Amino acid sequence: MIKKIKKMLPLLLILVVANLLFKGFLVHQYPNSLSSEEITIIKSLPFLKGLNNYHWLRLIPVILSTLTSILAYELAYKKTKLKWLSFIVGLTFAYSPWIFVISRYLNYYIAVTTIVLLISYLLSLIRSSYKLSFLLNLSVLLAFRYFCLNSPWSYKTVVANYGELFKIFDLRNLFFVGDYLSPFIHIPKTGFFLHIEFIPFLFGLVNLMLEKNNREIKKIILYISSLGVIWFFITPENLMISYKGLLIFLGVSLTIAFGYWSLMKKVPAGRFIVLLLLAINIFFYQELFYFHFDRKNSSEWGYAEENISLWLKDNHLSLEHVYVSDDAARFIDYLPYLAKSFDPKKIVILKQDRLQNNWRNDCSGKNRICIVRESDLKLMGLEKNRAKKTINYYNGLPAYFIINR
Repeated sequence: MIKKIKKMLPLLLILVVANLLFKGFLVHQYPNSLSSEEITIIKSLPFLKGLNNYHWLRLIPVILSTLTSILAYELAYKKTKLKWLSFIVGLTFAYSPWIFVISRYLNYYIAVTTIVLLISYLLSLIRSSYKLSFLLNLSVLLAFRYFCLNSPWSYKTVVANYGELFKIFDLRNLFFVGDYLSPFIHIPKTGFFLHIEFIPFLFGLVNLMLEKNNREIKKIILYISSLGVIWFFITPENLMISYKGLLIFLGVSLTIAFGYWSLMKKVPAGRFIVLLLLAINIFFYQELFYFHFDRKNSSEWGYAEENISLWLKDNHLSLEHVYVSDDAARFIDYLPYLAKSFDPKKIVILKQDRLQNNWRNDCSGKNRICIVRESDLKLMGLEKNRAKKTINYYNGLPAYFIINR
């Protein structure tokens, strides 16, 4: 046992460092703002209200995703006894875009992959069958669906998801486009996997089908992918593909890792070529994330909401009433956490008819302001330059206009 631990410890340490390096680097700054999903989670956990910096909560998904990588390594090694294949499995989970992005902000879904792999690994220690592991994991997924996803489920959901399932298996989406339902966590010019991973995926898939050995890795991939398809069908049809496809991506990652391992064994100079191309592709992908993600997804995240909350925090003593249009009300959820000194009782929501007909009275006075969107300005008959202050998205486009007549 001690010899086994000594043998595995260096590779495990490399996996931990790789995960923390890829997923934990500047995690509190990139993305540069809290998403509405993060605010919803913080809102549902009252004990977090005393925190001053909520961005550090993103360390939780970093830790969970690191654990996912280690569990994938351990499960693969337990089943196959192939050290380097198992290491490549764990390493693939360290940098792949699908798990990297959901590791960069607070969400419940990263826990799904961690729990599935944890149950699978623990049951493998007692040499339990795949059937028992499958049933236990299925029970956990159903419980998560029932308690955490507040959305009704019916056969219509299954029918709608049936069509979406074919889209997710479209190789263009997997490797080049990404989440086609929402830009919320979409990275420009890449998919759920690196471009280079398209080659080992096909190579691994062909070898899995043609070779009679490697039965255990086949079983793991089939087991995880089957859970993934069920998870896909039971989730709400409007849920982002990044969340719906989590366990399917897990199965694809296992296939890619097997493809890498096979390439390195069978292709002359395969290791050098694969590592070089992989390094180039990882650099390309990381550059996209750190320099383009926030601008590309600017209106989907909370950069503007954070800034207007901070402005209200700085000016709350001089304001008696803050009139907010219906369309501009999104930032209100951010106030209790980013502008704790601002009294929410000062806010009055304006319906469209009042905004159109009475804005001159509401927005007049030394201690009154109106906060509106660009679409509201047309109702009010105002130009953008009439705003007292403009709050922009990170990409520079206007998000909120503060009006004082």
